[in-house]
Order: sequence, then structure tokens, then C-alpha cells
Amino acid sequence: MNQVLFAVAVALLSFAPIARADDASKHAKVKELFQLTYMENRVQQTKAAAMAQAQAFATQQLASFDLPEDQKKDATIYYDKLYALVATKYDWNKLEPRIRADIC
Repeated sequence: MNQVLFAVAVALLSFAPIARADDASKHAKVKELFQLTYMENRVQQTKAAAMAQAQAFATQQLASFDLPEDQKKDATIYYDKLYALVATKYDWNKLEPRIRADIC
């Protein structure tokens, strides 16, 4: 009985390096896929388009409310902080590891 358990343990331990090598291969292939499809560039383009659309919307909304100057200034500061927050979260260096982890 002990010999069977020992054989099973040795077999399981021998597969661990293979599984690790397979993960490294997957990560390398996903990284290559990102490069071949210009994923970083696409993310940056999407971010720029979304920010431009959000800024146009905010400008339109502020104009439609006809706010006093001090409230317009406060709203503009708010939107600038919001854009900065979105820009930091929608960054390829932060998104890439999370996307890669979801794929692998």
C-alpha cells in the first residue's frame, strides 16, 4: 500500500514542472498575440475616443444647465478629476496583466 502511495506521489510531483512550463508557454503566446493584434494601440485608441466622447457630453450637459460661473468651475474641476481617474484606470500597463490572467 505504501509503495502505491509513493508511486502516485512521485508521478504527481513529476507533472508539476510540465504544468509550470505549459503556463509559461501560454503566457508567452498570449503576449505574442497581444503584440500581433496591436492590442496596446487599440486600448489607447479606445481610451482616447471614450474620453473625447465623455468630454463632449460633459460640455453639452454643462451648457444645457446654464449654471453660474462658480458652479461651472466646480463642475469642470469635478470632470477633470473624473477624467484623470478614468485615464489612470484605463492604462494598458494595468489592464494587460489582468486580461492575460483571464485568458490563461
